[in-house]
Amino acid sequence: MHVIHATAVDDVLQRWADAWNAHDSDGIRALFAPDCVYEDVTYGVVCRGPGEVRAFAEGVFKRIPDFTIDVKHGFATARRGALEYVMSGTREPGEPGRSWSFSVRGVTVVELRDGLIVRNSDYWDAATVARQNTAVAAPLTPFMDT
Repeated sequence: MHVIHATAVDDVLQRWADAWNAHDSDGIRALFAPDCVYEDVTYGVVCRGPGEVRAFAEGVFKRIPDFTIDVKHGFATARRGALEYVMSGTREPGEPGRSWSFSVRGVTVVELRDGLIVRNSDYWDAATVARQNTAVAAPLTPFMDT
């Protein structure tokens, strides 16, 4: 990871990426403030509070058992930071023989307060995933169970 400014945000961003790659939903939860907002902009999912963030992560790991984030670049200031990454894995939609793989660029933008994430917005391109998987019959669905 190439980070421009050495701050406490750098550490949080590294732990964020490490926790996602370790499939550590409790580690992800621990990075977020009690009043946090986590948004997966592509899906339109908004999680409020660390418990909802943990549930979202659990959904990701359940449906994408080989989920990884390969950080390419990053930057941080005293309270904000961002990571550019390649997210990849094999989506398991729950039906045998219907899994599909993807690899897509994404960006995460975070804002911190007292060393914890208060806002996290993820951006990635669903059209790229769809192009990689033209045989996918079902539309892309959010990772949280509703």
